Amino acid sequence: MGLATIINMVVFACVPVWGYPAVLTAWVLWWIDVALSVACCMYMPFIMYVSNYASHRDMPTLSVAACPFTIRISPP
Repeated sequence: MGLATIINMVVFACVPVWGYPAVLTAWVLWWIDVALSVACCMYMPFIMYVSNYASHRDMPTLSVAACPFTIRISPP
């Protein structure tokens, strides 16, 4: 969320003053923000699922584990 705020500030404050280089900077920062968001979306549930169990034999099925794991990720 912090990077989105910085991107918005670059767009609203820097683009009118600096022009095209600020547009390019905002565009690159936006793609970095997208990549970080997708990585967190895919990586965090995997780590939460794997780190709670000692071996793969102890892991519950996905239908049992889906609800508690999504509650931890969802915003308040």
